[in-house]
Amino acid sequence: GNFGKPTPHTKQQNNMKKLLASAVALGFSASAAFAGPYYSSKSAPEVPPPPPSCVCFDADSIVVSGFAAGFVPSDDGVEDDALGGGIGLGYFFTPNIGIEANYAALATTATTHLFTANVVLRAPNTDWCIAPYLLVGGGVHANSVTQGIWNLGGGFDWRFDQAGCLGLFADAVYTWAEDTSDYTVIRLGLRKNF
Repeated sequence: GNFGKPTPHTKQQNNMKKLLASAVALGFSASAAFAGPYYSSKSAPEVPPPPPSCVCFDADSIVVSGFAAGFVPSDDGVEDDALGGGIGLGYFFTPNIGIEANYAALATTATTHLFTANVVLRAPNTDWCIAPYLLVGGGVHANSVTQGIWNLGGGFDWRFDQAGCLGLFADAVYTWAEDTSDYTVIRLGLRKNF
């Protein structure tokens, strides 16, 4: 009599199979939605690397400078204010400590030749690629009088071209002279690593 006709028991089994298949399909859909889009290893989007931080103040770097300079004597009656220029060569052992040698020619009453050697202490900020610094040292001041000098100063070194480590610097250096009046040298120039 019931051969070939679905019994209530087989109807329940078919309904359970449909319900189970629907639940599995719904589960896969939900997990795919939470997981986000799928990328194969070949089609995954490339994330650009972060921009490099400033490397212009790294250790073991050679620095060359060229600058314009102003000469401002502390005693107005002895020497006149004057302009000039010069060059410098520095080497940094660490990002914070280095040495530099400078030569400047300043058009005072007679041309002053200024040779100095300094220890430089700097505090680089690699986000801005700028380094405030202090320098201390001494040297020789030569014109009509040749004399020893001591100096102390400070300034800022800013590298606007981080790829080539080219930048601007400005500083003021107070100088104690042995035989003539003391003076300040103000420098503004370009600086580059090699």
